[in-house]
Amino acid sequence: MIALLLTLLAGASTPAPTEPLVLDGANTFSMTGRGAIVELVGDVRFHRGDVKFRSDRAIWDRARDEVLFEGSFVLEHPSGRITSERGRYERASGSAWAEGTAHLEDSAATVSVDAAVLRYDRRARRAEASGAPVFRRRSRRDSSSTWDTVEIRAKVLSYLELDTVAEATGDVRLRKGGLTATCGKAILEQKSRRILLRDTPRAELEGRNLSGHAMVVDLHETREEIRRVSVFKEALGILTGDADSTGVFSTSRVVGDTLVAEIDGSRLKSLLVTRKAKGESWTSLDSTRIDRLDGDSLRLGFLDGKIDTAWVGGHAKSFYHWLDQGRLKGTNQAQGRAIRIAFEDGRIRRIRVEGGAQGVYNGIEPSRPRN
Repeated sequence: MIALLLTLLAGASTPAPTEPLVLDGANTFSMTGRGAIVELVGDVRFHRGDVKFRSDRAIWDRARDEVLFEGSFVLEHPSGRITSERGRYERASGSAWAEGTAHLEDSAATVSVDAAVLRYDRRARRAEASGAPVFRRRSRRDSSSTWDTVEIRAKVLSYLELDTVAEATGDVRLRKGGLTATCGKAILEQKSRRILLRDTPRAELEGRNLSGHAMVVDLHETREEIRRVSVFKEALGILTGDADSTGVFSTSRVVGDTLVAEIDGSRLKSLLVTRKAKGESWTSLDSTRIDRLDGDSLRLGFLDGKIDTAWVGGHAKSFYHWLDQGRLKGTNQAQGRAIRIAFEDGRIRRIRVEGGAQGVYNGIEPSRPRN
């Protein structure tokens, strides 16, 4: 969850083990147990090093060096702050808890976590948020663009300081730009700029639906944009293209062992499917009229939201319908080492079969095959 929680209670500014917890003031206080328990009311203020605590009321157990905060709890540090209805701080462990509408925010107001409970374990160097937690990170692609937000919701959110990894588990829902995804577990790796989705992830990007056993979202090294989505094991892609000038749109279904979608901004640029690749496509005019491509690998290229090129290699086969002015005239079949297809406005314009080409052609003549 970004390095806020690290610097909030640990790191270079971590109070030394012997550094005292200091009461800075309160409107009224009373002591019991020969001063072992101190009850404070009104503008209660503590600090330990550069970590500051405030609340409306507090009970300070001096024997345990623990403070329970009630009402408008605030924990402040130069890197950010945590607010909640209640709080607790243990000096011995350096751990803090915030409970009840807990909110974490960094000093630049770009990172926030909202949850019922926020906890930071200093010894394990682990921060956890539970109770409908929501993580958000805002950033700009460049100085002129609007804010782009990464949002993750899950049952539990945690941050591992030493590995610089944020993890979300249980009914995970993620949103990044035009991408929305669900899965059982998500890992956000800050250093590698990757988001790993596990446990049957499903993602939707501008009308394209992807699913499989695992998924990796790669972010651009300098811009806050998605540049690649990779799907592993039993990969499936359902792609709905933009409508043409007559309002007709095409839908493609691709399956294979691995699927890699290259993204340009929010647009799908290309799609590569490897190992036992299969592709099917149809139009909104007739969903029963299905064209097919099969081979070891399949690559689709897109232009302005429509399929522009197709290549299938390794025992390549194609089956597609021949249309003349919207009327079905027959079907074409081809096979060879590789097949290349060029499209125009989402419709087949030219086919090239390479290596041992054979098949049945109607209406569209394939280019001369290469042996």
